[in-house]
Amino acid sequence: MMGRMKALKLYRVTGFVIREMDLAEADKIIVIFSKKHGKLHAIAKGARKIQSKLLAGTRLFTISEFILYKGKNLFTVTQCEPKVSFYHLSDDMNRFFYACYLAEIIDKVTEIRSPEPMLFDIFFDAIAFLNNVTDVKLTELVVRYFEIKLLDLFGYRPEMGCCVSCGKRVVVPKFFNPYKGGVLCDDCSSTGKDLIKLDTATVQLMKYLLNCNIKQLGNLKVSDIILEQLEYFTNRFISYVFERDFKSIGLFRRNKKNKSF
Repeated sequence: MMGRMKALKLYRVTGFVIREMDLAEADKIIVIFSKKHGKLHAIAKGARKIQSKLLAGTRLFTISEFILYKGKNLFTVTQCEPKVSFYHLSDDMNRFFYACYLAEIIDKVTEIRSPEPMLFDIFFDAIAFLNNVTDVKLTELVVRYFEIKLLDLFGYRPEMGCCVSCGKRVVVPKFFNPYKGGVLCDDCSSTGKDLIKLDTATVQLMKYLLNCNIKQLGNLKVSDIILEQLEYFTNRFISYVFERDFKSIGLFRRNKKNKSF
């Protein structure tokens, strides 16, 4: 079967739909994030029609099994069967926007057809958690968990024990240098620029998130101030190391500020 499929340039792929773009009157282009094949772009012809057999399987945040035909520039979806649908994300705009933010990160930091199986697992866990959680603070904590795990996975694990300028051991970190990827001692921080101020509780939370699994998040009790500080840290550090701006989180903040939902 697989030999014949390969001869016909057909591929069986199971993955997330992490982005969708309307095309023409009824078509759309989707971005699939697969554990085995990485990120793929595919056109789903007629998928926006109500009666289309591709409609359910090509929806955002659905895990589907796809049969793809490899064209010159894009894959084409010939068949798809939805396996898991995280439909509760659309029940709450906060959770939906956060899911869009995580999907945008995946889209912008991964390469076409470059598998990232560990990142896929972290993303799956985060989306599944967001789909079921209702507590606002826990929702934000899941996003911070994903960001910290992402940094670690891509080799940007924050240095929290020693000064990144002089190497001196730092017992109580107070400042983080995003350009060097770690904390500074008191002497080096006095001459540093564009530093991120960190409370001890924020540093402890980061260390915990680096080593815990997602099921342990429900046991944490974190203040709003610490969450806000951690959000500022992760957003700034991720934007710097990946040299990307993420539109979805900016849109979320503007809507939240305007209290439009």
